[in-house]
Amino acid sequence: MINYWPFIMAGGGGTRFWPKSRATTPKQFLPIVGDKAMITQTVDRLMTGCKAEQIFIITNEKQAEGTKDLTPLLPSKNIISEPIGRNTAPCVGVAAIYAKVKSGGNPIVGVFSADHVITPDEEFNRTVACAVELAKEEGCIVTLGITPSFPSTGYGYIEHADRLKEATLNAFSVKRFTEKPKLEDAKKFIESGNFSWNAGVFFFKASTVLDELAKQQPEIFKRLEIFANSIGLPNEKEALTEAYSDMPAISFDYAVMEGAKNVKVVEATFKWDDVGSWAAIPRHHKGCENNNLFRGDVVAIDSKNCHVESERLVALVGVSDLIVVETKDAVLVCKKNEAENVKKIVEKLREDNRGELL
Repeated sequence: MINYWPFIMAGGGGTRFWPKSRATTPKQFLPIVGDKAMITQTVDRLMTGCKAEQIFIITNEKQAEGTKDLTPLLPSKNIISEPIGRNTAPCVGVAAIYAKVKSGGNPIVGVFSADHVITPDEEFNRTVACAVELAKEEGCIVTLGITPSFPSTGYGYIEHADRLKEATLNAFSVKRFTEKPKLEDAKKFIESGNFSWNAGVFFFKASTVLDELAKQQPEIFKRLEIFANSIGLPNEKEALTEAYSDMPAISFDYAVMEGAKNVKVVEATFKWDDVGSWAAIPRHHKGCENNNLFRGDVVAIDSKNCHVESERLVALVGVSDLIVVETKDAVLVCKKNEAENVKKIVEKLREDNRGELL
């Protein structure tokens, strides 16, 4: 059994998959791909490589109960609730300090997203085992890289340096990170063959990230040090709330990874998709006639390349390249190439004080 502590980051505001996703039912609560909720699939996948009691989830207070309901095999004490959103750097810091205190030592920590599509489990575990082995080196942070299949401008890119001969899989030291490049640059990265997409999965000794935070983000580290004294005590929740109230909101990539000196990347041998919007769904399902994907009660005439999710009858006549998502209280209609902008609907509803739809 691999000796590491996996932490799942499971927040999110339910914006990109509106109207099915909401603040209390975010993307990871939905069976976006497959029959189970995304977070349930993530826990099941991790349990093929470690015991349930080793797995922790960091979520927010609004989603804590729903998270417990969807992960019944995990001890309820393994669900950590963030009092407010502070992006991913404080979240990763909490994972590191929590693992260090709870273990009484300096374990290797793995940080995973709750809502990625990953197959098969065997290759996932093979990649994780390689990354954990590399992360045993003091001061080293290991990330997983995905071989790019197109010049995406929505992903971060990792440029490879020297190949690591000691690794059991293709692995490299990291030259630099580039966050969401322009299309021209993304095309150059693909052509060079020397870049990976950043999967947002990290492995490190607990002390490594805490040392990096102390150097690069002292305000976060200082609050984590104080919080550590309350882990496992009755005032733990109140202490975490106080710590978060003074932490900056910043991503782990910007806060730590861009400034870290000893970073390695393992090329994933599994298939990966972060399914970032409704437009990603059709590639995981067998379509219908005319390249349509219908999930629900749909009648279509002279329509093609449409994706419909419905709870009651939806009829299409003479349309193409549309996404239609129908729920009991809302209907979304957008062009497929505008799927990334669904989050703007949520922003507009928030501006208009339409809280019942958020």
